[in-house]
Amino acid sequence: MGDLARKGFSFFFPSMYPVGLINTALTVIIDEPGAPIDLREIKTFDQDRVYPKIHWKEPGNGGSPIVKYIVEFKPVGIPWSKATKEYVNLTVYLMNKIKPGRSYDVRVVAKNKVGKSSPSNNLAVKYSKYIV
Repeated sequence: MGDLARKGFSFFFPSMYPVGLINTALTVIIDEPGAPIDLREIKTFDQDRVYPKIHWKEPGNGGSPIVKYIVEFKPVGIPWSKATKEYVNLTVYLMNKIKPGRSYDVRVVAKNKVGKSSPSNNLAVKYSKYIV
């Protein structure tokens, strides 16, 4: 889970009954979203190049709409603290900022107004510049 704790909001609805006014409370809890689900690679072919495209399923939103996804990627062997971060609104990302012939680790985090999810599963991808 992220840095922020879940948030609760209470709404009071006055109701008039023959015995008098009664307040009814409704509490709504919102939380960080769940981690993106089923991270996978789809190869995208364009003439003689093969581009890795990453796709995932939308997680539970914690009661608040997901505002963006953070795609993190790094060369294998480099710590996640040095990962490149790209912000996207869809559940798909074209890996066009990686170098051919290198292997990368990729993961995705969802964000709503409460905070960030845990990272998705890690995925290893390799950009093959040419079709073999």
